[in-house]
Amino acid sequence: MANKKNGPRQDELSAEDYAILGAAFSALGDFFALLSLIKQREATQSGDSGNSGTVIVPGIGSGLIAGGAPSRTNGRRR
Repeated sequence: MANKKNGPRQDELSAEDYAILGAAFSALGDFFALLSLIKQREATQSGDSGNSGTVIVPGIGSGLIAGGAPSRTNGRRR
């Protein structure tokens, strides 16, 4: 909150700080998604039968790896 001097408090985060934190968490999530894809590829190449039923479902934030999520317009124009 703003104090009585009409300025932000020194211990508050600014909007830019929150944007940087959000971008960092998003990049971290994409990194772990990439690691899971690499592990899945290694498991399928080595013939590991223990992961035969594993299905990878792209989640939120998958826009930076493997082409991202498919378009939701189903070929229709808006």
